[in-house]
Amino acid sequence: MSNLSVTEMAALSASQLGGLTTTQVASLSTSNIEALTATQIEALTATQIDAFTSTQIAAMTAEQIAAMESAVA
Repeated sequence: MSNLSVTEMAALSASQLGGLTTTQVASLSTSNIEALTATQIEALTATQIDAFTSTQIAAMTAEQIAAMESAVA
């Protein structure tokens, strides 16, 4: 997954993101993470969110973190 461009990553639909395995989520590059919108992050499952690494979380904006919290609430 980390070979997707930032533009390609930003274009993924919620259902496409929902199809990612935890291994794929964990392998996303920081630039891929930075390209995700809050709406895309809200579409992830708790299991997918649990797969984020500390490096990936550190690359997120406050808006993305809030979306992550909203997704698992």
